[in-house]
Amino acid sequence: MGLETGFKEMVKNIAESVPGFNGYYRRETRREEERMLRDFIASRISESINRINETVREITKSGDISVLDIYGRVQKNLEKLKDKIRYGNYGYSGFFDLKQVDEKTLENVLKKDLEILKMVADLDEMAEQGEIKEIEKAIKEIEMLFNERKDIIENIK
Repeated sequence: MGLETGFKEMVKNIAESVPGFNGYYRRETRREEERMLRDFIASRISESINRINETVREITKSGDISVLDIYGRVQKNLEKLKDKIRYGNYGYSGFFDLKQVDEKTLENVLKKDLEILKMVADLDEMAEQGEIKEIEKAIKEIEMLFNERKDIIENIK
């Protein structure tokens, strides 16, 4: 039996024998999964920022610096969005601690997560194509989705 399998078996045994532990363990797992998702989304946004940085270098080399203002604004807004998603305070203490969250609420949060993930994937494609004005619109839409997700979670408190 491997170390990982042994640990899982030990946790399962504790969960079955200690009242309330199973719920605690599930909450801890949810926290970790949610953190991993936020980190993944933030890393995808970083990829878009890197693509835009490459475009800015190309524009600068060409000498046409008239459009650099919008690129700078978009870079700044993407950095803010990335940090908001990765480090923002979501009010998760109420979401993950003692509150019992019904499946419908979890489903609604997951739907928002998937919408955000798709928008971020589209964002990367837009950055690759140099569609800077579309990126500006997408940032606003992603922020709106993220705020809707936050509202779902905060309404649980």
